[in-house]
Amino acid sequence: MEVPAVETVALKSADGTRLACSHQRTHAHEPFPTLVWVHGGFEHRQRYHRIMADFARLGYASYALDLRGHGQSAGASVYIRHFDEYLDDLAALLTYLTDRVMGPLYLVGHSMGGLVVVRYLQERAVDRNLTGAVLSAPLLGIAAEVPAWKRLLSKTAVGLLPRLAIDNGLRAEDLSHDPEVVAAHRADPLIRRKATPAWFEELLRQQSLALKKADKIRTPLLVMTAGDDRLADTGRTRQFLNKLDQRVSVQHVHFEGFFHELFNEIGRAEVIETLAAWLRNTR
Repeated sequence: MEVPAVETVALKSADGTRLACSHQRTHAHEPFPTLVWVHGGFEHRQRYHRIMADFARLGYASYALDLRGHGQSAGASVYIRHFDEYLDDLAALLTYLTDRVMGPLYLVGHSMGGLVVVRYLQERAVDRNLTGAVLSAPLLGIAAEVPAWKRLLSKTAVGLLPRLAIDNGLRAEDLSHDPEVVAAHRADPLIRRKATPAWFEELLRQQSLALKKADKIRTPLLVMTAGDDRLADTGRTRQFLNKLDQRVSVQHVHFEGFFHELFNEIGRAEVIETLAAWLRNTR
């Protein structure tokens, strides 16, 4: 089934930062459910257009925004003063959707986007009518070994040169077994290849807060982890799951042998069906 073309929406965050957003319509009749996709670090919303089209065929509308400093949104590249700036970006989109979404509303966060969703649920979700949230390989801890010199440089530079551009060390071949995905990532001009000390140190701080405040979450969750994730620490995700309030509805699905980008893996059909089944059961 052909799906409607993706539309572009221009938004502004609380501090006026310009945000680029994509909207994927569906042929389903109102009130259809809506998914809000939150991308990972260094990437951008357009990498989610394929999965958004997949869910449009299943009757779901989608929105995906570029967080500040990523993709086509404004802001210094991969730089934040505080993680609240990402939460403000997500809040700007959800505010835009307030009178536009009549059906169930879900957040879907991948990698760093999963951390953004977790922290949003912990600090801001009380103001939103969210049906559920999905965490895909959430970056609640870092599995990749960060060289000691890079950790020292980050700690030293954060106060003096917070916007210093440092190579992120991300290897495209660690993302997916699909060679087309790997090649596309390497050639993508919107992928950011460097990080800043301010971003990295704030990321570490927020990972600790996400674990410490796990029991504040009240939104139903689907958590999907990759069995061979070389970027996100799945052990840290399990710690997070163990700290959740027992009254919260949680489903954890672990995909053995998968690399980090579950939606871009060779076995992505299994991931799509897992998510679609959970969405059907959570409306």
